[in-house]
Amino acid sequence: MKLGYLGPNTNSEIAAQAYAAKIAGLEIQSYPCMDYVFRALESKEVNRIIIPVKNSITGDIEYKRYAEKENLRKIDEISIKIAHCLAAKTGDLRFIASHPEVLRQCAEYLDKKYPRLPRISMESTNEAARLASIGLGIGAIANLETCLFYGIRITDRNLVKNNFSTFWVLG
Repeated sequence: MKLGYLGPNTNSEIAAQAYAAKIAGLEIQSYPCMDYVFRALESKEVNRIIIPVKNSITGDIEYKRYAEKENLRKIDEISIKIAHCLAAKTGDLRFIASHPEVLRQCAEYLDKKYPRLPRISMESTNEAARLASIGLGIGAIANLETCLFYGIRITDRNLVKNNFSTFWVLG
């Protein structure tokens, strides 16, 4: 059995790994954008997918509405703590990039610390961190492991306190 998720190097991957640890023989498969995750389930490339549906800061996440509209069957749910970091190749930030949901979760932090910097929506936190690793004055918001994976310098940790996300496993 295979479980699809948005990744690699994302909070969705952390949730997928936690879920897979409970299910013997479950393999996990990353996809670079959520459209591909949903298509993988539709085409039966995977048997299940895991998607974020609710966040303690921002409430319902758009993927929940899509899953409900498409009448996808909820099999299970899992919640994980979310710890966002801001990282960049250099300290000279000109833009902040991340997944749109993460930018929403961190809006208060960004409004306070970087009110004039443009925000760039990316398909995933992984993609934002990869882009930040190239340089160009881009700061990425991602989890610690992703920032370390790309070797970008962490400028701030735990941008949002008491942040948890709920993920649904769909089949």
